[in-house]
Amino acid sequence: MDESGSKEEKQSPSLADASPALSDVWVLEEQKDVLGLIELLETTKSKSEAKAAIYALQKLSDPKSTSALFNEALFGEHGIAAREAAIRAFALIEKESAVDFLIYLTSKGPHPGHAAVEALGEIDHPLSVECLVNIATNPHVDMLMQEKAIGALLKAGQAAVGLLISAVTSDQKCELRSKAAHVLVEMMPDVLVCKDQVAKLIATFESDIDPEVISSVGAILGKVGDIQATIPLVEVFKKFVSTNPDLAEKILEALCELKDPSAVPFLLKTLDQHPSLADKDNALQCYVILALGRFADKQATGPLLQLLLDKTQELRIRISAAMALGDIVDNEAIEPMISVLEDDRVEGSVRNSVFDALFRYPGNIAAVQLLTYLKKNPGITLRKSPDAT
Repeated sequence: MDESGSKEEKQSPSLADASPALSDVWVLEEQKDVLGLIELLETTKSKSEAKAAIYALQKLSDPKSTSALFNEALFGEHGIAAREAAIRAFALIEKESAVDFLIYLTSKGPHPGHAAVEALGEIDHPLSVECLVNIATNPHVDMLMQEKAIGALLKAGQAAVGLLISAVTSDQKCELRSKAAHVLVEMMPDVLVCKDQVAKLIATFESDIDPEVISSVGAILGKVGDIQATIPLVEVFKKFVSTNPDLAEKILEALCELKDPSAVPFLLKTLDQHPSLADKDNALQCYVILALGRFADKQATGPLLQLLLDKTQELRIRISAAMALGDIVDNEAIEPMISVLEDDRVEGSVRNSVFDALFRYPGNIAAVQLLTYLKKNPGITLRKSPDAT
């Protein structure tokens, strides 16, 4: 036989030539011989043959196979892969009737727990969602099982929201509540949170003392988009602005997500305050300035121009003010910004930021000034828009 013929034969063997045992499975599946597949599963010593039989039984979905699949899931000696396949097949055939068994398996360690968690994610049942929430928020469960539970909850979507909010607002350990909040954040904006649930979250947000829980619940309130959260977010921001700038910054991010214009006067007021000792490098102050840009509210134009034009201000504050003005795009700011751009005595970093801001204005309003500046500074780069994906 020539080499090409031999090669072709290797590429396209018959199933019988490749594996007689698997050929038996294929024949039994074609004949829809459920009892034959069950007998083969219970008697074979081959792991691959057992797995193939399980897949065939799953495809046929005959209730007569559930007892054999149950036994394989619990006591099978064909390896982890076969046991996990049996769990999935059993769940797909039994559906809601499999929930109690799957919940039991989640307590039996990673194997078969991982497969049971994934199977629970395919079954629309309150008990399966409750079990997944418990696993996803349990700090003592292994990380991979937690990840699988979170993935299953994301699939469950709206059905999981109520239980997750109950977990967040409970008196359980902070770690558990924070984990539940993180799962909810991942679900946004694909799920809805009703006004009563928002009120429960706000109550927890206002009364809690754990920074991680406050941060997580704040993130939910920002993504929910209900403006009843604006005042609580502002109040909690004020509470931590002097003592925990990192947490205050996260609350500010939630306010930016919410984009309620009624928060702008409060943010402007914070610009009049001296930076706290905890914000020595003005990082939080700069974040407030950039947040005003994200709101794109023109009532911020005047105060931001004052910061930009004040040569006694820190460089990073003036740069942040220019960036925010570029996001607001208010024509009232054009002439003052052009004056900064054309003033060679102003620091280059500030002028570069003003160039970037003016470049964002539609209609090439400052085209001449921009081109002149660009000729003198050909290496300048533009930042991405804050809303760019």
